[in-house]
Amino acid sequence: MLTDRIMTQNYLTGAQKVLVYDYSQSNGTIGVPYEATPRPLQSPDGTKVMFNSTFLQATDKAIDLYYVVAYYPNPPQIKGAAKNGNNVTLIWDFNQVIKEPNQITEGAPNFTDPRTYAKRGWPHEINDKPPSPREIDKFRVWVTEKDDGKWAPLGTTTYNNCRGDNECGMWTETEWSYDADQPVGSTRYYALTSLEYSGLESRSLSNVWMVTLDAEGNITKQGQKHKLHRYPEKPGVKSDFYTVPPQPPVSAEYAYKEAPATADGQYVVRWNAPEDRSMIRYYNIYAKDGSLPFTKETPKADRQKRRIASIPASSDYSGTGTFSYIDWLGATNGSTMYIVTAVDYQGNESQPTGAMKRTTVKRVPVPQ
Repeated sequence: MLTDRIMTQNYLTGAQKVLVYDYSQSNGTIGVPYEATPRPLQSPDGTKVMFNSTFLQATDKAIDLYYVVAYYPNPPQIKGAAKNGNNVTLIWDFNQVIKEPNQITEGAPNFTDPRTYAKRGWPHEINDKPPSPREIDKFRVWVTEKDDGKWAPLGTTTYNNCRGDNECGMWTETEWSYDADQPVGSTRYYALTSLEYSGLESRSLSNVWMVTLDAEGNITKQGQKHKLHRYPEKPGVKSDFYTVPPQPPVSAEYAYKEAPATADGQYVVRWNAPEDRSMIRYYNIYAKDGSLPFTKETPKADRQKRRIASIPASSDYSGTGTFSYIDWLGATNGSTMYIVTAVDYQGNESQPTGAMKRTTVKRVPVPQ
């Protein structure tokens, strides 16, 4: 019989956590041997788990595959900053070093116990370096002018260990950098997150690195200012360091029985990306027959009951910021109404597009 839950276990402490209950009632009666049914499978870095379940099927003889997030990708670790012309170059890696109890700054890098997902060597567990992260696409640099936790995204830079001729999983690149434009005579605080190809981003910041420039633009101070700036003890969990919602979509509209969706109950929903779309990961579409899917007073849990689709921002293949979605299951009397929102990489959701007091989208007249 298949287990009813997917769990993780810390191999150092033995601590366990339930990721998801799979609600699968299959006990070998799905028409194939039990040994042939898919087992839970981790992604290369272990941030996601694939599992099978029958809970959306009408019969226990049919199974579907699902994915659950085990934890968010680990951020790297800032090791220093240097002056580069008019810029400040931040330098980081994935290496962990041993610190004395009262030591604030980090020491020299090593690969013995890295800030990656594999803690042991590979393929030789003692002598070889562990594999580098294999699902990371890029890094995001964050900045704040004051040590007050009000972070803003500054830019991104590419992670190259899994690109081009590099063999994914090998440490072909061990250090990365980013040039930040910092005004002279100022102090800035910097931190980093990792972004996967899947769209997952670290939900905890790296260590925080302070950089102070004098009136001539020379670095006079740098490092971790205090113990709170150290690398997080649990880098894969959510810390809510950034809670600014993205801008809502613009020019949202929908039409009933309009080409290419001309059959009864079919609607076309369209919208455009907002001006600042760099942080948007996907768009949520909500629907309800006869009235708005939700209002300002509707609890978030109840809003999600009306969500019919989440459209990745990466599906903008033309690069124009224009999106569309066909709803095949709307009301046949043309009464279905929609709301479209934007969601960023940190899970913050925008306000609905349009004015909620009347309608959240512009109704397109049906051609007569």
